[in-house]
Amino acid sequence: GAELIPAIIHEFLPLLTPGLPVPKVLIVSNPGAAYLARCIWIPGENNTTLKVQKSVIGDETTLRRIIAHELCHHDEFLSRLAPMPKNQRDLLTRVEGGHGAYFKKLADKFNARFGPDFVSEKSDSAMVEDDGRTYLVLLRKKPATGQIAWAWALKPSQRQREYINGVLHEGRV
Repeated sequence: GAELIPAIIHEFLPLLTPGLPVPKVLIVSNPGAAYLARCIWIPGENNTTLKVQKSVIGDETTLRRIIAHELCHHDEFLSRLAPMPKNQRDLLTRVEGGHGAYFKKLADKFNARFGPDFVSEKSDSAMVEDDGRTYLVLLRKKPATGQIAWAWALKPSQRQREYINGVLHEGRV
């Protein structure tokens, strides 16, 4: 899926402000991160970097939607915010958040071409994630309260494995 990213970006750039550079792209793997992708811009720089989670590159529709979303930020950062003085940029960002009127105008262009909610403010249930890893999840009922406690790991340490084996042996799962 990662090899599709340059073609997707080139397909989508004509929907944005003319003359924008092609953003840099990094594939990252941060299990449990609060984002599927991010557009990073450092004020004073003339380009952005898209950080795309490895977990989303296996589904082309999800990847296309995420890239479109981040390109809306790319456009706003470079076309709208970059020319502003820092204090005006900071105030505007606080007031509008990351998905203000400019972002929505760009999202509407994508949605008009690719269908409703192609670009949305947040990830939705149609987004597909799979990083190919096996996660171990332990669920345990707390005896005193009956609440369910849980923990997850990719590679449990020796100490964690001993704890898990003890819990399994005692039948507390």
